Amino acid sequence: MVSRILPPNRPFISVLRTALRNKVPKLVDTPADKRILLLEDEGVAIGFSQIIKGVESSVEGLPELNKVDEVWLVKTMGWKTSGHLFYSHVWPGGLTQRFQVVDERYANRKATSNE
Repeated sequence: MVSRILPPNRPFISVLRTALRNKVPKLVDTPADKRILLLEDEGVAIGFSQIIKGVESSVEGLPELNKVDEVWLVKTMGWKTSGHLFYSHVWPGGLTQRFQVVDERYANRKATSNE
């Protein structure tokens, strides 16, 4: 999960780079025909351009990122109330593809105060 309200002591780019440093080496060390990194964003504070620029600016410090074929972002802010998940291709090449999936377990569900 990479999105967060931006506290002054932990800006978004720091959170993103920590996530990339933790996940990318494991991903590229795994035998696969194609390597796709999926990032989750459960908020709306971070836009696509910040994520795209953040990934692009991380390549120099994390060369293993070049072995990742694609980075996708899933927006999950409405997942447990409406079932909607919004997937977007964000790297390389920026925002090039988008699609929506509805998780029927949560579709048309009313939010409760316990969630």
